[in-house]
Amino acid sequence: MQVLVTGAAGFIGSHMVDHLVSRGLSTIALVHPDDDLCWLADKPVELAMADITDPESLRPVLRRRPDFIIHLAGVLPPQTPGTYYAVNTAGTANLVELCHQEVPNLRRLVMGSSLLAMGPCRHQGARTIGERCQPDNDYGRSKFEAEEIIRRYARSVPATIIRMGMVYGPRQSGTLFPLFKLASRGIRLQPAELLTNPIHVTDAVQALWRAAVVHSTVHQTYLLAGPTSCTFSELAVAIERSLGVRTRTIRLNQWLVRLLDAIVSLHARLRRCAPLIELTRFRDFESTNYLCDLTRLQDEFGFYPSIDLEEGIRQTALWYRQAGWLGV
Repeated sequence: MQVLVTGAAGFIGSHMVDHLVSRGLSTIALVHPDDDLCWLADKPVELAMADITDPESLRPVLRRRPDFIIHLAGVLPPQTPGTYYAVNTAGTANLVELCHQEVPNLRRLVMGSSLLAMGPCRHQGARTIGERCQPDNDYGRSKFEAEEIIRRYARSVPATIIRMGMVYGPRQSGTLFPLFKLASRGIRLQPAELLTNPIHVTDAVQALWRAAVVHSTVHQTYLLAGPTSCTFSELAVAIERSLGVRTRTIRLNQWLVRLLDAIVSLHARLRRCAPLIELTRFRDFESTNYLCDLTRLQDEFGFYPSIDLEEGIRQTALWYRQAGWLGV
């Protein structure tokens, strides 16, 4: 059995590779020539260099006829709209067209999509998969259009789509990492309050693989999130507790995010260093409800995340400290 992982050098992709290797599965790690391969070093995997936006670079890899493909290649905010559609949408189109041409016996393609493909939540309860998708930004639209392309190949490419909510854990440099980094410096940035159930990356990759091997999930779409629901404030408190720090709160709105982002970017340019934090990431927290209903996930392929928020945040904080990412 052979598994191809696209985006294998990334945060979720590298953990996916670890999970497959731990199961003794033959794994091909698809990486871009510009990728940092530090998370794949010394792993018993085959590296395949290709650019998902260039179908001819992908063709030799697909001619290996993998049994399973876990599709995690893509770009995250902040990027230009053109980049989202070139990589997330057109890149996915390249992949499934080549699956159609070159991999007639593919057992499953699992696409790691995003909750943002559904757009803002328009009610107070947990989201369900039956709700209409109305993405309101280019990232979300690029992911939704990629899903639609996969569905058009349903007759020849057996696929499962997993819309992931907020994924966190070791190796992650976006989403929650800025909150850890600021908390270590005694700062809490407080955007509009939100509801969410973050999922630890270990649980996320287990769900992706289970979706690949359970027959009933073919041609289905699922929402994936963690077992613990929380507000932004509760999440911030969990991070601060894991670091053993106390913080001062700065309440954010859109104009303050833009002002602080300009100041931080100017400071970084003058110092010729990386910005302390990419504040534009906080624009992703404008919607107030990111909760997901996990009932379908549990009922249809027997998966329920096992790492609760407190333990997952503790593990993540420990990793950031040991890796020297917090500078403390």
